Amino acid sequence: MPINNSGRSGISLRELLARTRVAVERALPEAVWVRAEVSKADFKGSYVFLDLVERSTKGQVAKVRAVMWNARPLLVRFRQQSGQDLTADLQVLVQARVKVHDSFGLQLEIIDIDPNYTRGLMVRQLEMIRQTLEQEGIINRNRQLSLPEDFFRIAVISPEDAAGLGDFQAGAAPLERFGICRFHYFTALFQGPNAKDSLLQAIESASALPPPNKPSSLPDDLWVIGCRYKRWFTFARPLFDVRARVVSVCHPGHGR
Repeated sequence: MPINNSGRSGISLRELLARTRVAVERALPEAVWVRAEVSKADFKGSYVFLDLVERSTKGQVAKVRAVMWNARPLLVRFRQQSGQDLTADLQVLVQARVKVHDSFGLQLEIIDIDPNYTRGLMVRQLEMIRQTLEQEGIINRNRQLSLPEDFFRIAVISPEDAAGLGDFQAGAAPLERFGICRFHYFTALFQGPNAKDSLLQAIESASALPPPNKPSSLPDDLWVIGCRYKRWFTFARPLFDVRARVVSVCHPGHGR
């Protein structure tokens, strides 16, 4: 044991956590509904570990670790009713118990999640985006670009090492090998605080591609494909305003 010359005995860490646990259980004996944003989601078999945060205009103001022990039924219902997988950058309303563990400290144990809350927020956000783009007069700008007739150049924006990217490239390779299409791949962060700047940079890089060596009947012959991303407003404007024809903003899936 370390030598103590201060004359103070103190209490053990375990005892401190035990007292904290008793205080939390007395203050919050029942599960509570909590609004938060998912900043990270780790799937471990039937368990899901989440980082939940709250943000203000000044940045992150709160953060807590959360766990879903029997996650599969909740995840299936959430996807069916919200049309969305539980991923980072989603706003959620969860029912949780506050727990204090000797090894993990304070965390939330999620027992339910409200899909309608997330779906409602997404619908309102999309409507806000549409109204803003309409007010700025650019909502139809990209649609007015003529479609190429002879061949296509396609910019694909995806996270680095994305699961579906390899399958997409395998399907695209024959098209490029026979000169039907030419694909330009750009990587970007799709989650986290740097995602917005990373996506915008990828869009700008795709837009700045030089003209093709092969003659084209139309000057703007570049198409853009991007993976699905939750914070649409951060890059909806540049996508609608880009000189290239945006044919899809989706998740290149795979059959594995």
